[in-house]
Amino acid sequence: RGPTSTGPSTRIIPSGPLTLIRLSLAPLNPTSQTTTDNDGQPVNVATTILGDRAQVQSMKIKNKQIVVNLIQHGPDDPMCCPSQQVIKTFALQGDQLVEVSSEEVSTAATLELVGPVWRWDQTLMNNGDKFVPDNPNNYTVQFMTDGTVAIQADCNRVGGTYSLDDSAITIELGPTTLAACPPGSLGDQFVANLGAAAIYFFQGENAYRRRFVGRHL
Repeated sequence: RGPTSTGPSTRIIPSGPLTLIRLSLAPLNPTSQTTTDNDGQPVNVATTILGDRAQVQSMKIKNKQIVVNLIQHGPDDPMCCPSQQVIKTFALQGDQLVEVSSEEVSTAATLELVGPVWRWDQTLMNNGDKFVPDNPNNYTVQFMTDGTVAIQADCNRVGGTYSLDDSAITIELGPTTLAACPPGSLGDQFVANLGAAAIYFFQGENAYRRRFVGRHL
């Protein structure tokens, strides 16, 4: 089970020369809003350490996972001043918060997500499955300035809307054409991947969302 009805929070814990930032998870009760102990405090389900002096930029629950955008220490950063921006994803496994992915965000990127037409190069799944289209030019997505999104999924077109919050992205899929694409088409997989997008970042001329790689045309 994932944290579908849980609320994440962060706590600062002084520990000698370190200042540890912890990610905690408390359950939500539909009738009383929070599950509390006898002292009225939320019951902690699971906790994990984000790092020393980590700076949380944003946090959200997406697809039963917690996505945290934070700044942590890079290899050459002094203890006072972390500068490496990363996106970490955590899942509740039993009674533990487990980090399932960590991806560095390029701060030198000059590309903009909105405007260019992005071509699907590949998708890598958490279980190791890999999807690579035979013709990437048949699978494209364009984010418009008015908040709409235009998707070419092989022989079909899909509309929708999107929203951005720092490096977090949400795509709401809308109307689609219903043409029968040739055998071997990955149109449905491409659309499903976009609908599950949680974060995005750039490396070089590529745009990434978690487990998705796209290149602008």
